[in-house]
Amino acid sequence: MNDKRIDYVVCLASLVFSILAGMISGDLFLGGLTLLTSLLCAYFASKGRRINYILGLINYLLMAYICLINNLFGLFLFNALIFAPLQIKGVCTPLALLNSMVY
Repeated sequence: MNDKRIDYVVCLASLVFSILAGMISGDLFLGGLTLLTSLLCAYFASKGRRINYILGLINYLLMAYICLINNLFGLFLFNALIFAPLQIKGVCTPLALLNSMVY
């Protein structure tokens, strides 16, 4: 199997698993979306793809919101003020490195 086909299979399996877990837990939208973004972020990070930074940003913002509505203010601050901005830096850093490379 080629890489694209494996990526599609992993994305589809993660989507199905997230929907099932969200239906079982009773929190389909917020819980399922958080689980989906965290699974895909971990998968694409292991493959070295840059999309993991975008998925990580969405995941950390969702986690910050979940922590905020559950009055977990310490975790909210970590997710919103430390982890999420680091994902933005992760997106920008490879762009700066690619632009500075001379071929």
